[in-house]
Amino acid sequence: MYAKSRIINARGPYSADKLEEVMYAQLKPSMERTIGDTTTDAATRNGMSVAEACQELVASAEEAAQELDLSRVNPGLYEALTHAQ
Repeated sequence: MYAKSRIINARGPYSADKLEEVMYAQLKPSMERTIGDTTTDAATRNGMSVAEACQELVASAEEAAQELDLSRVNPGLYEALTHAQ
């Protein structure tokens, strides 16, 4: 999906790299809040400190990334990328 999104973005007037740079700059504050809230919630649910929850995530980051399901997290984006030519 990522590779396909870069191909689609390259059709526009801006490079895919520039679009990612701008997008991440705009989303960074929201992403930081979401990650902070999610990590705090996970720590509370599992009876551990936030630092311990972060260490657990770092230790299993690849497995956690594999469990991300774009069709569930962002169905609109998933559908757009799936059907785009």
